[in-house]
Amino acid sequence: NGCAGPIAHCPGQTDDNYKTEFGIWTITQSPLIVATDVRNMTNVMEQALLNKDILRHHQSTATPPGRLVASGKAGSDMCVGCQVWARDVRTDAGDDATLLVVVNWGASRDQHAEDISFDLASYYQGRAQRGLEGRSEAIAGVEDLWAHVDAPANVEVSAEGVVAVSQVPAGGCEILLLS
Repeated sequence: NGCAGPIAHCPGQTDDNYKTEFGIWTITQSPLIVATDVRNMTNVMEQALLNKDILRHHQSTATPPGRLVASGKAGSDMCVGCQVWARDVRTDAGDDATLLVVVNWGASRDQHAEDISFDLASYYQGRAQRGLEGRSEAIAGVEDLWAHVDAPANVEVSAEGVVAVSQVPAGGCEILLLS
């Protein structure tokens, strides 16, 4: 993290901020540079740097980097300061899947958790342009890659591809694999 102290967070950066930063790096396949003493990492640093599920997708070159696919603005259905980042990935079995990072930057005045809903239909329609088959089947599974939980209770996916994630913490995110 490059910040001073034996086990220091950067000033003002929370564990949720670290998780969000790492999630977006994974989606965009940004180079991963560790600038902290790995002998003295905080718990959240260990959770990020030793998370084999997330690192597998970060390091994979089987699919191109992902991108920002939705962003909440004043007057939109999505909360102001909320974003959805997506990347096409392959599972260990070789099946197409979608890696999502659902972010609440905490732009609301009271910095509270947000319920975030978004439609992945337009993202899936663009798959052919990215060299993948269009997604015709319903999403069968959701996995929280940070918590290592299948079918997390705070995530619902409709047959039409609308994803609803409840209680995303301010400054935080959910890192999800849809298969």
